[in-house]
Amino acid sequence: MSRTPKPTPLEAFDLNLQDAEWLIKTAKILSNQRTRRPRSERREAIGQVLRIPARHREGLDCIENEEIFLVIKPGASIDRSHVASLDPLLRQAIVAANAALETFVADVVIDRVGALIRRPEDLPSRLGKLHLTVGQWKEINDTYSVHRRGLRERVLIPAIKEASSTSPSQIGIVLSMIGITGWESKVDDLRRVKRGSTRTQLEALSSRRNRIAHEGDRRGQGRAPITIEEAGGFVRLADDVCHSISALIEAS
Repeated sequence: MSRTPKPTPLEAFDLNLQDAEWLIKTAKILSNQRTRRPRSERREAIGQVLRIPARHREGLDCIENEEIFLVIKPGASIDRSHVASLDPLLRQAIVAANAALETFVADVVIDRVGALIRRPEDLPSRLGKLHLTVGQWKEINDTYSVHRRGLRERVLIPAIKEASSTSPSQIGIVLSMIGITGWESKVDDLRRVKRGSTRTQLEALSSRRNRIAHEGDRRGQGRAPITIEEAGGFVRLADDVCHSISALIEAS
């Protein structure tokens, strides 16, 4: 049986971003526009279709919007209040979009760094300044017959993953390891947005993700408000920036 080919960094990103898109779509589909239970005659009709005993039909409820009519059966573990707030789905969509972009930046650099260390004369300054400890040198020397492979696996890949983030400054650090400089203005141009927009938007994404992951998205005595539009905007931002960085690297 043949092995499944390893996805490219861009293919992996698209796959990872599907999680964020699924969360946004699920939040939309579960948005409830109904404020009251169905009328008694409708509950009776639904109960008959679902073969729910007449004595239990009073307990029927539903979630309804333009796309779905979801029946909540009597005795269910949830009621309409369960979807009164869909903020948990939206917050996790932001986290997933952030992770997808962060992983892409690391993957696309890791994908190219091996070729660079085979050509010392072309080594970017940032990559050349990475430190190698005595312990790492000994491990590579004792374990690997091909030292360049050991250097890549034991030093470069961990350093790239550790540095990778959606923070614009960190993206710049990681991309500079493969000789990409001035990436922000170039991505602004590729995205056809005002200069500085990519930095500002990524700072907002990174900040919101950190607040969600480390502080539960707290603001004051409660949690920061969030909308489907806001979360969807962050997901589209990650997608836009990722494909722009990919195009920038391919053209370099």
